[in-house]
Amino acid sequence: EEVDLLKNSEKRVGAVYSRLEKTFLDGRRVFIPADTALIKEGNLSDVFLRGDFFITLQALLIKRECFEKIGIFDENLSLLGDMEFLIRLSRVYDFLYNNRVRVISEISPDSHSRNSAERLKSRDYIFQKHIEEFRKRPAVFAKNAYIIGNAYALEGNMKKARKYLLIAWTRSFFTPRYFSTFLFSLTGSPKLYRKAAALYMKLKPLSFKEKKREEITAVSADDSAKYRSPKAPERN
Repeated sequence: EEVDLLKNSEKRVGAVYSRLEKTFLDGRRVFIPADTALIKEGNLSDVFLRGDFFITLQALLIKRECFEKIGIFDENLSLLGDMEFLIRLSRVYDFLYNNRVRVISEISPDSHSRNSAERLKSRDYIFQKHIEEFRKRPAVFAKNAYIIGNAYALEGNMKKARKYLLIAWTRSFFTPRYFSTFLFSLTGSPKLYRKAAALYMKLKPLSFKEKKREEITAVSADDSAKYRSPKAPERN
């Protein structure tokens, strides 16, 4: 299916990907991308920078010319190399999407991808490498700075946490979460920050996106069978 889609695609299309079914350690089973994802093909640059979803390499078929034009994977990254590669790829090429499940995966307890310290290091590296692309999108810039800063604070590195949380707040003054976490970081106490973060998560109401995310975590057998159907998607 993917080979045929790619062969018959327009020149600007560099890759085609299929839907992934993933099972987490707690038993949750989800589809990536979710039905709620508004944009699944075409120019996915904003999608990847926002972190809406990422395409695992097992589900991705790429034209050879893409590697010749943008290069191979960044060897400085031991994790999230696919994330960084997709950001570069999406700046030059469009994507096609096959909505049938062609990859089924399970998270392993000893998976290297679960190394939170290494993931944070890689995410920081990607943010700095593509910082100009993030700057062009103030809300995305602030969101990613917050994610990195919050992770550093939870890890106990308050100096780096303050740096990134300040960036997030100054780029989005009216976001209470960015302001409050920056204030908590000023205490210099990882323990106090963790307590405040836990209390915030306990008390805050679910956003619309979070509610939708909860709704899609339980995948029925009928849904799974529908997306695993061998029938190829119809395209105009």
